[in-house]
Amino acid sequence: RSFLMRRFLSVLWKSLSLTIVFVLALVFSVVMHLDTAPGLRVVKRELNANLGTLFAANLEVNDLRHVGIFGASGIDARIVTPEGTEVIAVYGVSAHVHVLGILKSVLLDDGPMVIRIESLHVRDARASLAKDAKGELLIAKAFELRNPSPPPPPDAPKGRAVDVEMPRIEAQSIHITGEPTEGFPVDASIHDTLTSVLVREPGVEVRLAHAKVD
Repeated sequence: RSFLMRRFLSVLWKSLSLTIVFVLALVFSVVMHLDTAPGLRVVKRELNANLGTLFAANLEVNDLRHVGIFGASGIDARIVTPEGTEVIAVYGVSAHVHVLGILKSVLLDDGPMVIRIESLHVRDARASLAKDAKGELLIAKAFELRNPSPPPPPDAPKGRAVDVEMPRIEAQSIHITGEPTEGFPVDASIHDTLTSVLVREPGVEVRLAHAKVD
């Protein structure tokens, strides 16, 4: 159960980090309309348009109540396969960031670009461990690129890597259902989780500090 929880959390937190990074990128396009209905509609529309075709699954942002230079809050979103199966849904997501630090890393520093999300809070989440016809977990395939680029030539210069740091992630309630292993159905609720995540090549590092499982 501990392994399953860590695997699920790594996918969930990676998806949230990608969503927040896109939110931050769009903040600057609507900076003159922050916290206004038109500005929030622009952000939500652009998020859905950009994320809708980027990954194998579709990310749908259903609600977004605040976007500012220090983060975003009131985010409700879900991840749905092209066939319509929901694999993750999150409600009441908020994130706090240090925008000046991100800009310094992107514009002035050498090495990887560091996107640091100081804190991330999730009120409720649910996830499905359903499998596809090949027996592979849909949640594990959700963030594969829909149209991956061909590998670059061996002598091509490498672009800067992007690291995502999330030192404090809190989730009040996560409900997981499905049958990842035949004959062993899962129907579990996880409460009061506290984790940290580092997204850096070649993978994702998840540290679980606290959780209560029902």
